[in-house]
Amino acid sequence: MNAMMEVLRESVAPVNLPFTLLLGLVVGYWLLVALGLVDLDDVGPEVGIDAGLEGGDAGVEHAGAFSSLLHFINIGEVPAMIVVSVLTLSAWTISLIANHYFNTGSLVLAAAFLMPNLLVSIVITRYATKPFKAFFKALNSDHDAPKPVVGSTCTVVTSEANEHFGQAEIATKGAPLLIHVRTADNTVLKKGETGLVIRADNEKNIYTIIKVTPEKLEA
Repeated sequence: MNAMMEVLRESVAPVNLPFTLLLGLVVGYWLLVALGLVDLDDVGPEVGIDAGLEGGDAGVEHAGAFSSLLHFINIGEVPAMIVVSVLTLSAWTISLIANHYFNTGSLVLAAAFLMPNLLVSIVITRYATKPFKAFFKALNSDHDAPKPVVGSTCTVVTSEANEHFGQAEIATKGAPLLIHVRTADNTVLKKGETGLVIRADNEKNIYTIIKVTPEKLEA
């Protein structure tokens, strides 16, 4: 009982409160999922990627770096909210431990702990969510008739897809298949537009797409 009260006191301390609030939001989300009011797929990785699309070449570079970070922590292969939940829980736990043993309540020192905390939490999240990859890959696969990616049509889910970055979904009998895409011939596809997968780079797990219109699909 004393240990629980100690954790509660540490959780609401100003140096830990931001992480406690984030953890509260995550717990609230999972309660809504348990009640059936929210679907697990309601928050996807494309939400974060879109934030880096503004600002010309600098925006493209930032989007590419952020996309690499998402890939590092397995977003795209594991549902985003599972990854966010593990990341938040890890950051909260590290914050409590670090501030309990190495801080007497200084907000400045707590801020200094922030970046190392996030870096360690990102690494923990990568390996903690790694076992889920095989499970969700099997869950999302179409066992009756596996659909080849090359030759399939897809729908762009980022705000756009171009020769530098982009993501798209391929419809299956189960959950949609999320793939990393690049466009051919310097074309740009906007969010919601349809592309045709014409080539695969298996080493980088990236697919080349071209823009197709409903008229071409009907033909």
